[in-house]
Amino acid sequence: VFALWAAERAWSASRRKRLALVILASLAVGLATLARLNFAPAAAVFGLSFLLWKHIPRVERLALLGLVGVITGGILGAYTLLIHLPSTGTLQLNCHSGMTLLASAVDKRVPVLASNGPHSAQYARLVALPTDKDLSSYSYTFPYWRNPDSWFSQAEVDEYLSQSVGDVPDEIPVAIHALAPNWFLGPCENSALQTRVYLEAIALQPITLALETARSILLMLLQQPPEDGFQNMYLDSAEQIEFQDGGTLGFQRAHSALYKGNLVWQPGIAVFSALFAPVNLLKLLTPPAVAAALWKRDWLLATVALLLLAELVAISLAAHIEPRLYAALAPLYTILIGWFLAEIAERVQ
Repeated sequence: VFALWAAERAWSASRRKRLALVILASLAVGLATLARLNFAPAAAVFGLSFLLWKHIPRVERLALLGLVGVITGGILGAYTLLIHLPSTGTLQLNCHSGMTLLASAVDKRVPVLASNGPHSAQYARLVALPTDKDLSSYSYTFPYWRNPDSWFSQAEVDEYLSQSVGDVPDEIPVAIHALAPNWFLGPCENSALQTRVYLEAIALQPITLALETARSILLMLLQQPPEDGFQNMYLDSAEQIEFQDGGTLGFQRAHSALYKGNLVWQPGIAVFSALFAPVNLLKLLTPPAVAAALWKRDWLLATVALLLLAELVAISLAAHIEPRLYAALAPLYTILIGWFLAEIAERVQ
């Protein structure tokens, strides 16, 4: 939001002030990308949007595009070289993306099967190998996540890999990093193998992938939950929570799938649960608001619409529909819907 505000102010500013404002905007986008790498598509769209500034010379437009790239890339590069590499010994910023991609494939009804290809067969065998290691607890593994290599000794890895296994099921289980290959191979090697498994799966189902990706984007535009996925409210509603004591001033202990005796304010949960669904109906205006913003050809509105679409495409391709992922885009929804309602009100008047 700050980056959009600064860029909007830069639109009509003098050249020197425009440069300063774009630098500030680029710093904001760079920090957002550093905080969450899936904002990288937004950084690209934001930089390319300056090419639409027809009121300034082409050379200056290209310079602003380059400035955004240098600053955002510089922030990410400095972090990688000065902090991430010394801490982990690898330049890879994410060694968990392979599992996320496999979860995305399952979400899009793309079969993840051992018969999809050689990498899939290799991964299916690794998953099927038995182990007596306790892989159920995560708390003691936190220090290990800075280590991209195997979390066990070489002897333990060799013993695990040398095992023989009978018939391997064709359907590969897709779960979080508790699966043994993550521990024995190490998160980075495991993620690379999972990525190859994902590519083999989608190569056999391009039409399904395209249709399901479009479905995911539409559901996220409307902020509607999939039938078999996360609910868009994310937290438990009042109907799903058992309040076991009277409490004082409405504060009670909550018990549900997500609450384990936490002290909550029951009236607040009741009001939020009652209002969430009707208020969220406003999100049904997002698709027409996006279309209208692009049709109007206003730089700010078009950029907001393209930023939203770019991020939703990235989420849809690389992950699955989950409110916590598109919640960060809430200001973009609000800007578009607010403008769209104002346009309707003005025309009605």
